[in-house]
Amino acid sequence: MYSNAKIRFTGNLVRDPELKQVKDSTLCSFCVAVHTGEKKDDGTYGTDYYNCSAWGTATAAYLMNTLQKGTLVSVTGDLRTKSYISDKDGTARTDLRTNVFDVDVLARRKGYERDRDAAEAS
Repeated sequence: MYSNAKIRFTGNLVRDPELKQVKDSTLCSFCVAVHTGEKKDDGTYGTDYYNCSAWGTATAAYLMNTLQKGTLVSVTGDLRTKSYISDKDGTARTDLRTNVFDVDVLARRKGYERDRDAAEAS
């Protein structure tokens, strides 16, 4: 399906990616923090958080083995919205999510555990 809502951003993973089975497909979910460069009144800089979904068994497996909290990535995808009613208080909510079709790993944090584990296994 064609979409005009393309997005590309660069930032760091907020937490390790999560893997889920959804019907007959595999989903890898992760969140990326992107610094906005806008200085707030208290002297800190703003940050936007982008929830990401990558579909497909091969893609999800690759991302699970490659990404870790703190990894600097560049993400390209389609921007999607989903409206729903909150279970907790019944209010209307909107989820903004990036349907990922490309992830480039730009840098890993120091002490990347999967690299050390692979080196020890060799």
